[in-house]
Amino acid sequence: MRSNKIEIASLIDQSKIAAQENLNELLERKKSLEKVAPQFKVVVSDVRDFLEEMKQKLDLEESHIEYDGAAERKRIEKETLGHAEKVMMPLLHPALLSMNDIVRDFTQAEHHVHRNYFQRHLHSLLLLSPFVCRAYSKPLGFPGDYEMMNMLYGDHDVGESLFARLINRYSCRVTAAQAVVDRVPYMLDKMNRAIARNLHREEGVFITSIGSGPAQEVQDLIRTNPHSDRCRVSLVDMAQEALWQCHSRILDLKSTFDSRIDVHYLNRTVHQLIRDPEALAPYTGQDLIYTVGLFDYLPVHIAKRLTQKLCQLLSDQGELVIGNFDVSNDSRYYMEYAAEWYLIHRTPEEMRVLAEEIPSVSEVVVESNDNGAQLYLIIRKDRKLRSLPGKGLIALPAFNKAN
Repeated sequence: MRSNKIEIASLIDQSKIAAQENLNELLERKKSLEKVAPQFKVVVSDVRDFLEEMKQKLDLEESHIEYDGAAERKRIEKETLGHAEKVMMPLLHPALLSMNDIVRDFTQAEHHVHRNYFQRHLHSLLLLSPFVCRAYSKPLGFPGDYEMMNMLYGDHDVGESLFARLINRYSCRVTAAQAVVDRVPYMLDKMNRAIARNLHREEGVFITSIGSGPAQEVQDLIRTNPHSDRCRVSLVDMAQEALWQCHSRILDLKSTFDSRIDVHYLNRTVHQLIRDPEALAPYTGQDLIYTVGLFDYLPVHIAKRLTQKLCQLLSDQGELVIGNFDVSNDSRYYMEYAAEWYLIHRTPEEMRVLAEEIPSVSEVVVESNDNGAQLYLIIRKDRKLRSLPGKGLIALPAFNKAN
């Protein structure tokens, strides 16, 4: 009997402790809410109300759709999504842009409070998008993995409901997402130019991609340029899974197009590339080296060291291309608040800093994509030096996407 009384008393004490903890949590949440900017609350409330209403209407529409076969269903759903997107964009996108203006100058502590508020009210809707969900959950331990790139390059109309597909469409077409897609034709053009410059060389053309991911541009090169047979392409990535997928897809393409392109794969981290003097030793004499999705994650001191290492691998007329998001990326805080996807954004001037103190460089330029969100630092060897007064560098106009 005494033992039972002790157990009951213990349970009562635990219940009291749990109740007190719940009350403390409520008090902390209330204090946190007081720190949220009123205008931010209005934006989040408006977005939630609109998305909830859109979800209700699409769910109802989906339940009423009559179709005859899978093809007819797909057609009707695509038409419905197209109409819903036209309704949503003029309302959702300006709201998220206004959110940017509110949070742009916040401290880290303020971002933390507002990000939590954003997620508490909107995550139940936004995480229905497979793209946002994967970015937030980070199954490989980091956002922007090779499967996320495949999601951007592929069909955006994925999700378990029409509403989920609508949110996925939006998330895969924001400014940053479009900039990622733009990288493929940009780098394909760079590879075609490198091939054209070096076709006369008996030993062929040497190209290396650092942080290669799915290497969509290499796949497109095999499909579109028969001279790619003369290329020796090296794909370097920290994710073994990405290299396995590349290997499988490129083997299929080589068979389909009867291609003799020589592709090699190297699984290395940034730390290994910088610290191990032998890691990149076999890759000297490269005609083109590019890394368009890696430097967004590297602090300046690491980025400068890797830039120096890569420049050492260039041939006498080689070219190094480094991609990085520009500070003007207007989808930055949607990425950070919805998916906790953080990038290091840079200005053109900050990109040029990466090329400081590199010997034997004849030309350094910065280009951007059409929407200005994607920067490319280009370092060339053995070319006539062109410079701006007092800068030692030149900035070219934004490039035009390849057709």
